[in-house]
Amino acid sequence: MSIENNHENFSVAKSVGDSAWNDASLSTYCFSESLARHGQKGLSEVQPEVAFLDFKSIFEVQKPQTEGKFVSEKVSEDVQKKLVEVNVSVETAEKVLKEINAVGKEPIATLASLMEKNRVLGIGESHESPNPQRDLGVAAMDSLKKAGATHLAIEAPMRIQPQLDAYMKTGKLSIDDLPPLLRSKDYMDILERARINKIKIVAVDENYTYDDGSSSPSIKLAPAHRAAPTASRDELMTEGVSQILKEDPKNKVIFWVGSLHLADDLPPNSPHDSKVAAGLLREKYTLATVP
Repeated sequence: MSIENNHENFSVAKSVGDSAWNDASLSTYCFSESLARHGQKGLSEVQPEVAFLDFKSIFEVQKPQTEGKFVSEKVSEDVQKKLVEVNVSVETAEKVLKEINAVGKEPIATLASLMEKNRVLGIGESHESPNPQRDLGVAAMDSLKKAGATHLAIEAPMRIQPQLDAYMKTGKLSIDDLPPLLRSKDYMDILERARINKIKIVAVDENYTYDDGSSSPSIKLAPAHRAAPTASRDELMTEGVSQILKEDPKNKVIFWVGSLHLADDLPPNSPHDSKVAAGLLREKYTLATVP
């Protein structure tokens, strides 16, 4: 779903994807899957069924979806220039666009299906605002509830759980209780939609505090929180999600975290050898990820 700037292998996909998204409603996710994570193989060569998550077109349709197509299969002149800059051929880009239309699925229905079939649905985000990934989360929450979601596990320190519990009852939560990178209306909207659906919000991250000039007690966030995940944080978050699942066999978790915590591998600049949260959870539970 999102591509972190500090992941060298994904930088090409992000630069191309952002430009294409603006011009042809093409999500970064699709380009990342086709151009970066799997070299330049086409989507259908790698995975027969790809969940097409074209977030922006849900809320701001830039081109009519005619003839069952999600995106225009013609690469604009502006995107062609960007492709040249990153050494990606127009032919490859057009192939990706055609495959998106061929195997693409409506995003909310796809997320609901993944939630229904798995105990954990990991949804990755880039920690920025405005953020179409978060907009999708808000739009999909009702469907995820119907698909069986009982909990929303978030990347926030466990020490704020009392505030989250009170929020579930009162609807009142100070935005300053959240980590700085999550303090935005679009993230609060996710929490509110979960609360309305009676999906319990659970903080599963380590108990760091914030060095951001707010009234909260402060120590500096570790660099790893801003970039690559650390083994200890991923292990803690995995344990937090596991505890929810152990409480009741009917529990199902939406695990909403930064994309790198759902990656197949740690990025090259990570000092850690361990698996990230997705890999750890997959050892014990059925898990679908949309990184």
